[in-house]
Amino acid sequence: MATMKDIARLAKVSTSTVSHVINGSRFVSDEIREKVMLIVADLNYTPSAVARSLKVKETKTIGLLVTATNNPFFAEVMAGVEQYCHQHQYNLIIATTGGDAKRLQQNLQTLLHKQVDGLLLMCGDSRFNADTELSISVPLVIMDWWFKELNADKILENSTFGGYLATKTLIEAGHQNIGIITGNLKKSVAKNRLEGYKKALSEAEIPLNNDWLIESHFDFEGGIIGMQNYLPHHTVQLPYFVAAMRLHWVLIKYFNNRVYEFRRTFPLLVTMTSNFPVIFIPLFLPLTNLKPN
Repeated sequence: MATMKDIARLAKVSTSTVSHVINGSRFVSDEIREKVMLIVADLNYTPSAVARSLKVKETKTIGLLVTATNNPFFAEVMAGVEQYCHQHQYNLIIATTGGDAKRLQQNLQTLLHKQVDGLLLMCGDSRFNADTELSISVPLVIMDWWFKELNADKILENSTFGGYLATKTLIEAGHQNIGIITGNLKKSVAKNRLEGYKKALSEAEIPLNNDWLIESHFDFEGGIIGMQNYLPHHTVQLPYFVAAMRLHWVLIKYFNNRVYEFRRTFPLLVTMTSNFPVIFIPLFLPLTNLKPN
């Protein structure tokens, strides 16, 4: 691989002159500039990004750490982040945690060792340890969750209001017995949506029935288990507020695989943050989509 020393030797100039030509950092005569650039082309020379980053203390790279890439919400966020980075000549490195705290720590350290210029974290199912907090010396933005002890900018949705608005929509449609499929209540998003659900019931003076609360993991397998544990033992057809798009898919799948009939008296309301193809929703299952503005 050619180096600036090779170019300088062939052009009979100093390495600093070659550097100024390549980086445009100082005036160099047209004659010397043309000679250097011809040699650069002949040698197929590519400047070292690592060397440049050490000099200017900038890698033009952003690190994004997410729980999973197969979640539609995460996928859309990643697409938006990548597009914005591309528009501003930044590279994006994506790493996943799989919901594992140890993996989060390892991938976070890997991104920091690559000297990223900034970090975006979207993994609300994990926690930091004190050593990791102290090691984060780059600009940090947390999305979709919050960690109060960590000093960082935060981008959050109002999950409590979302849960409230979803439940209120069903109440205004004339429903009184309303169930909720929350997702994992260890996660702040699920807890906040449940609080909004309770608030709407309380305002309407509808008593809370804990039998109508289904806690489930946000993944497909956990959602199916939640349905299997709950629905076969309850014959009353309730309208349901589904607190996550993937849990809505689980419910649709569960209904499709069962022999008993779900009539149009079983509506669903789902908080939808991704462009889910509505064509896959069974015609017998009425759906209300509550999208954020």
